[in-house]
Amino acid sequence: VSAVRLEMTDDNPIGLIGDVVFAKGNIVVADYERAKSITVYDWDGHYLNSISGVGQGPREYVYTRYISTTPDGSFVTITDPQKLMTFDVDGSFIGSVKLPFWNFGTEWLGGETYVQTRSSGLDIGKEGYRPCIVASTPDGDIRFSGIPTDQTEKFNWSFMYYFRKFHQQLFYMPAFNDTIFTIDAKGVTPCYYLDIKRNGTITTEDKVDNDTFREKLKSLSAYFNDDFIDCKDYVLLSLSESEVKWNRFAIYAKDRKETFYCTGRFFKDGRYRFICNLYNSAQWFYYKDNIFGIAVPAYDVLFYKQEMYALCQSDEKLKAE
Repeated sequence: VSAVRLEMTDDNPIGLIGDVVFAKGNIVVADYERAKSITVYDWDGHYLNSISGVGQGPREYVYTRYISTTPDGSFVTITDPQKLMTFDVDGSFIGSVKLPFWNFGTEWLGGETYVQTRSSGLDIGKEGYRPCIVASTPDGDIRFSGIPTDQTEKFNWSFMYYFRKFHQQLFYMPAFNDTIFTIDAKGVTPCYYLDIKRNGTITTEDKVDNDTFREKLKSLSAYFNDDFIDCKDYVLLSLSESEVKWNRFAIYAKDRKETFYCTGRFFKDGRYRFICNLYNSAQWFYYKDNIFGIAVPAYDVLFYKQEMYALCQSDEKLKAE
């Protein structure tokens, strides 16, 4: 376990890290909720510069919940609901593309193809069909679409995560599902079937309205909440449980195509207890091979400082029981 302390100055306060991406050997951090900023650091955590900012200008974002990188990983992309902006890591503006559909996450697939997502579905002009995924050109020529939304006027539950990208492969996770999909220029393809059953499954009938769905969740011992990391040999999954105050995790073994669950005894060791709290307040991110990171909020650093320092100074490996 190792840690990188991000330098904070008057120019780059960080309230809650929502996303972390890597570009040109630098760490790019997005604080969507509080500072509403996108900042860049070197590998020692030194603050370098900010990228864009909130505003009405052509190089600013009114609102964003998603940052990523270009297909080659060189430049940073920022999704505004109706445009995708590209920046160099030094903050230099590269370009902007106006998007045909109001969305909360956009990825450039190369050429003139941009894939957009929105949990409530994208309005493509077809009555009764609002797909969560639409790939199109900037002028609205649709290349493909998929994953019809489950949301209605009476049912609007969802999660905050949209796309996830690891080692330049784009993934999508429908809310309250146990299948992870990949997306490329050819379309949407099932990738990992997690088979998270435990104590029942969620069906379409459970999504009739919010009250019915809330009662169904109370009967489930665990369900996939859309957050995961695709590592070299396994997929690390975040699970929500109605009777537990923190999120547990599971590991999907790629070679066995099987999901293994953390029993919870792991968290009884005080040195690791801070991790269970992070699951509710911080983003995970992929680093390389079988290594992942957790963006730790400042208040968790202060509260669990001794436990974290002890882990960072030891060679002990964390293992889920």
